[in-house]
Amino acid sequence: MYFRVPGSRRTFRLWLAAISLAAPAWSPAWAQQFDVKPIAERKIPQLPPGPLFWRIDTFPTLAQAQAAGGPTALTAEAAGKDWLFTLGPKGASSSGGTEVAEIGPVPRISATEYLLRVNITGGPPGVKTPVHTHPGSESFYVLTGELSQQTPHGMNHIPAGQFMPGHGPGMPMQVSSSGTSDLTALVMFVTDATKPFSSPWSHQARDAMRRFSEITLTLLVCLGTTASSTAAPTAKDMVGTWNLVSDVNTSADGRKVEPFGPSPRGIAIFDSDGHFAIVVSRPDLPKFASNNRMQGTPEENKAIVQGSIGFFGTYAVADGVVIQHVEGATWPSWIGTDQKRTITSFMSDEQTWTTIASFGGTSELRWRRAK
Repeated sequence: MYFRVPGSRRTFRLWLAAISLAAPAWSPAWAQQFDVKPIAERKIPQLPPGPLFWRIDTFPTLAQAQAAGGPTALTAEAAGKDWLFTLGPKGASSSGGTEVAEIGPVPRISATEYLLRVNITGGPPGVKTPVHTHPGSESFYVLTGELSQQTPHGMNHIPAGQFMPGHGPGMPMQVSSSGTSDLTALVMFVTDATKPFSSPWSHQARDAMRRFSEITLTLLVCLGTTASSTAAPTAKDMVGTWNLVSDVNTSADGRKVEPFGPSPRGIAIFDSDGHFAIVVSRPDLPKFASNNRMQGTPEENKAIVQGSIGFFGTYAVADGVVIQHVEGATWPSWIGTDQKRTITSFMSDEQTWTTIASFGGTSELRWRRAK
């Protein structure tokens, strides 16, 4: 069911997340089915200065990866490849390796000793971990399938070939294999080495979250707001033209930015035959001094690439998720992939999505039906 509480979007999203996380205790069988295997770890006395990123490289041999590693690097053989995982500043490089991804910024923590660990994890579609916490952050890189992470901030979906920096310490979460094929993912951790690596989310915390949800709903009713519900939206409900109202990105460290400005220009068109097209841009994109699209300056080209995106293809709607199969895009990494947007609220004339952004973090997009 999808609910709309006028004037109380943030409160209600927290309430909805609380309900989903305040479920009865999770079955131990789920933890056994969701495979978690540490493949490398080390303890270090201090973290490198400045913003931190996990850089992932592959090497022809494990010996070469080990030779290229430094004091904050981990090496492992996994999924048929030899890997080097390095925690350090953005933009660094490892001689002799092939860069796979750079993930961050990683939320910083303060401790007397730090544990760096890499797990390989996954399982068949539908398996889940128990709700748990870590005394630090975890970053994900998905090799096969799709990984989903549920937290009080909402649900994030990460398809194969994509990544996501983790949340800060103490964040309750549940991780699942949500695709149509087996999940295989690499998970990089930075945690407080003096604390238990993973802790189940306590019944007391669940009870507190449940009480919070009950009190919130009671307050909303007392204030005279009405929660109306509709059935989960279908592809038929999406048909039409929608204008973008807002796009707010939240990074792993909690910073919020508006990548297309406070008044973005955007349109999403869904037709009844299952095709879609979306274009979003900043309203202040520069005009080229040359008046020739093929003769932009580096600064002009950069502004256009970072300030606009367009893609098209076919779509479906299932279980409150818009699944967009991208056939063409100005961001080539999306071409041929299924991009998923979780519908967090839906009314006949307005809807809100959350998604993993192409530049990292989680974006919330609000759309209004064109009149």
